[in-house]
Amino acid sequence: GMISVNNDEMWQNILLNAFAGEEYLRRTMRLIEEALNRDIDITQGNWIAWLVQHKIKLMRELGDTEEEIAAFRHQYCRFPEIRRMEWEEALERNDISNAIQLLRESKQLDADQRNLVSEYSRKLIELYEKQNDVKACRTELTEYIFELSNYKWEEIQKLKKFSSADEWRSDLHRILKLKQYPY
Repeated sequence: GMISVNNDEMWQNILLNAFAGEEYLRRTMRLIEEALNRDIDITQGNWIAWLVQHKIKLMRELGDTEEEIAAFRHQYCRFPEIRRMEWEEALERNDISNAIQLLRESKQLDADQRNLVSEYSRKLIELYEKQNDVKACRTELTEYIFELSNYKWEEIQKLKKFSSADEWRSDLHRILKLKQYPY
């Protein structure tokens, strides 16, 4: 059936937002800034990302430039969640080289977090493949398979595709020595 909407509540919200306008936005912005200025530790990444996203939304509504927004967001780039926002936005803009640069930086910054490094590596493989960058794709795949020990048949097949006959012979030898076989 139809979804019923509480019309009174809807109109109340519309009116509140219309009257609150810029003053409301600025007040909300101050609250977010206060929260961001408190002593924040790295384990609160999701909370920080949420605050940063909302501040960015308010900055856009208040007419801040994309440069100002990027500069603000960059202050929080130590948080993986914020860097993810950055490379996802770069991909939405089809700025693949920027996305690749951000992912490479993220791999170094989060080197101690294997699951994140694996995620960045998978994304890099996908982007190098899109760009048909054989050398970079092969390098990333060998690291992904042999150093991160993340592999399924799909990655092994890709590695073969991006390897010369000699490289593949050497890779196959290494694959057969792996502790567990790809599935």
